Amino acid sequence: MKHTEQYLKTILTKMLRTDVLDSFNRTNPFSRAKKYSRTSHVRIYNRGVKYARIEDVFSQEDIVSGVIDKNGNLLVCFEKSRIKGVGVHPLIFNNTNGNWTFNLWYSETMPQNQHSHVYKSREELLQECHDFFILLREKDRNNTLMRTMICRSWRVRDDLGKLRLPLPLKNVLLMN
Repeated sequence: MKHTEQYLKTILTKMLRTDVLDSFNRTNPFSRAKKYSRTSHVRIYNRGVKYARIEDVFSQEDIVSGVIDKNGNLLVCFEKSRIKGVGVHPLIFNNTNGNWTFNLWYSETMPQNQHSHVYKSREELLQECHDFFILLREKDRNNTLMRTMICRSWRVRDDLGKLRLPLPLKNVLLMN
């Protein structure tokens, strides 16, 4: 049936209709869909009742997400206001009293109080992003500052402060 002239006529008619409707809709402002910039890989924390300061995010949340910019800086996003844009706060790590747990390095992690840069829009922020990460709180201990980092690219932060793919530790591999 697909090799008949009748089928060819049906296909050509549908192609003509599609092309004509497409040419009519080129000038129609209502036919263009809005394009939104998605920040689904990172949460931008809003200033408000729950989070007055960026430190409140770290004290209240078990999981905090952030971005790695093109220069390799680890940043947490905190919305200043709808008009001013998104401020990014660099992270400060204290590796002196960190520990390895299940092949993940936990260290004290806090954001800097002052933002290092303010992006005018989420689109501008996403253009500068190289990777995304989450910081997970260590649940077994009383210290709420102890966190480990896992990136979207599966890299983790080690005791030297470098981002690398996870490798099994010798004591874990040999079950010592």
